[in-house]
Amino acid sequence: MKRVFIIFIITLICCSAVYSQTAVAPTIHPENLKKLRIQEDSLRQFSDSMTFADEDGLRSNACFSFIKKLVHTLKTPQSFYYHFDSLKTISTVYSPDNKFRIITWGLLRHNGTYRYYGAIQMNTLNLKLFALFDYSPLIRNAEDTVCTKDSWFGCMYYNIVPKIVGTKTYYTLFGWKAQNPRVIKKIIDVLTFDKNKNPVFGAPLIYYTASTKTKIINRFIIEFNKSATVSMNYNEDMQMIVFDHLVTKSEADGKPEKSLKPKGYEYFPDGTYEAFEWKNNRWEYVETVKNVQYNSAPTPVPFFDGKKSGGYMKTKTVKSQK
Repeated sequence: MKRVFIIFIITLICCSAVYSQTAVAPTIHPENLKKLRIQEDSLRQFSDSMTFADEDGLRSNACFSFIKKLVHTLKTPQSFYYHFDSLKTISTVYSPDNKFRIITWGLLRHNGTYRYYGAIQMNTLNLKLFALFDYSPLIRNAEDTVCTKDSWFGCMYYNIVPKIVGTKTYYTLFGWKAQNPRVIKKIIDVLTFDKNKNPVFGAPLIYYTASTKTKIINRFIIEFNKSATVSMNYNEDMQMIVFDHLVTKSEADGKPEKSLKPKGYEYFPDGTYEAFEWKNNRWEYVETVKNVQYNSAPTPVPFFDGKKSGGYMKTKTVKSQK
């Protein structure tokens, strides 16, 4: 499972120039820049340890040290504009309007699952930081649940797409989550800020249709086998959120399912696509999308080569997709 997580991070870093917008940075004062670079060296050591250390306790201790050091570092003036490029296992995504950025990462636990950590840093003169607490193991119906910073559906974000409705901005978030040693999830979430300017995750803006019945959900989640390469992101050319259509092997072969509700690890992409299109101030489901093209530069994407002894560390070059 660690291999899958590491490959996702590498792919995320490679794609960051394509998918995420970074703040239009003023020149950081030389004194502040020097401080941030020194702090980054320490953060890199902690982030490497919490990803690569073999023992669960060592990873946990490194994570707690990283959190403490990160908060201290972000207190440095102009830290919002410092990208921490050497932290290869940490995801940092800016909102296109430069009002905030979200920093997220995952911690592998002894049972093969991950706990996610994160923070929202606002673009303010003095540090304004919202710590995010992963509550997802206790969330029973994630698609219908509205979450706060203290009950966050933890994941790692890789893109933000804002939509304005009236005077309010809704930030569509795209996330990746290693659920367990066999299942990966990708998430479309919606972030807003309430009247007290606190973050709220989830909003009834997603209209999804399944078996001719349309339901309104607060977030959309797909899950699939960890060996599969599954895309889900905003396509600028098509002005849609495009994602792989997933099927089980039985469904692909035209056979009846072995169980009433197949497990997440049984799903793989079949080469067709679904989408959400922004219409009527909401994301409306599009059942079939044809001629999907990604015009950005090729990037490495992990794939499974069918070998029992690994197979996840190889990459193939395809047009950019998440």
